Amino acid sequence: MKLLKIAWRNLWRNRKRTLITIASVFFGVLWAVALSSLQTGSFDNMVDNMVSFTTGYAQIQNIDYKDNKSLNNGFIPDEELYNFLDNNEFISKYTSRLSTFSLIATGEKSYGTAVIGVNFENEDKISKLSQWIIQGSYSGDDPGGVLLGELLANKLEVNTGDTIILIGQGYHGVQVAGLFAVRGLLKFPISELNRQILYMDIGTAGDFFQVPGTVTSLILMVEKPGTLTALMKSLEQIDNPEFVYLRWEDLQPQLVQLIDGKTSSGKIFIIILFIIIAFGILGTFIMMIAERERELGIMIAIGMNRLWLSLILFLESLLIAATGVFFSFIFCIPLVNYFVRNPIKIGGEMGELYGEMGFEPVLIFSNEIHIFLNPAISIFIISIVIAIYPLISVIRLKAVNALRA
Repeated sequence: MKLLKIAWRNLWRNRKRTLITIASVFFGVLWAVALSSLQTGSFDNMVDNMVSFTTGYAQIQNIDYKDNKSLNNGFIPDEELYNFLDNNEFISKYTSRLSTFSLIATGEKSYGTAVIGVNFENEDKISKLSQWIIQGSYSGDDPGGVLLGELLANKLEVNTGDTIILIGQGYHGVQVAGLFAVRGLLKFPISELNRQILYMDIGTAGDFFQVPGTVTSLILMVEKPGTLTALMKSLEQIDNPEFVYLRWEDLQPQLVQLIDGKTSSGKIFIIILFIIIAFGILGTFIMMIAERERELGIMIAIGMNRLWLSLILFLESLLIAATGVFFSFIFCIPLVNYFVRNPIKIGGEMGELYGEMGFEPVLIFSNEIHIFLNPAISIFIISIVIAIYPLISVIRLKAVNALRA
């Protein structure tokens, strides 16, 4: 404790230098925490949005469906499979989908579109589909009605209550065509979905494409992404060689690559911050040793143990880091928690650009514990490494030359 008190007092012999060094640690940790929080929160939100609308966190498919997305490679789930999913502790929600592509037409206009047959009640629990209804009805009285993306409806010049024609291929390439009423219009935050998506009842879709009872995938959701690995392991208990179990990373490799690229660039920025902090702390100790060379020489000459003297300088390095980290935490924790509860919405042209790129126009923050711990641990490691310099300086210091300084 005496050595700690001496180290603390030594820091404040030159207040400006110490405050500048502590400030560099403070702002370095602040920016590192803010960037990590924004990246983690935004990526988690991006993944949650994408998997809810598209793949789910995991899927059960026919083993041939991934490479050949044909209705011929669907499967009919049995009661035993549904019972397993109902009783699986890692699955928070699940639903079935029948996905294919068709030509949608009205009058002289026609476009290709993704047709997704869903159980509307279960689908709403996963993707909250009903909240994106801007016109018409989500459930409605007509089980044969369809929901269209707003941009697709605009291109077709149709509205709720109008009729569209679907032309496609059913089981084993059989040509199918039918008339469907537009029950409602959807407007997603991701514009690509608005351009080419149509939802219909999965039973109606199965009958229309002549694959009654068939699904192309079972969509599985988890309460926390961290339990996904445990879920995938539990699915191995299903003894069916015709099934394959896929994570969202397997189904959306482009999203994984995007996140990895953005994460890497963020890490590079944080590394640059820590390098600046490291040189700031190192500069402090170089000046400190130069200013106190005579003092250190006198202390060694009168018999002070070099080890104790080195330990004091080592503690000074740790105290600078600890003080900067402490004040940054006092500032960061309430700030990050505020933005976790109040995400920043992006409007105007920038918001539209986000939507066109496939991202929800909102900045989401995260307050996971590792966001705060990683910068703190990094700063302390840097401080310990930098403390090697004063240790070597004290060990190599010649008292006679120091007294002449």
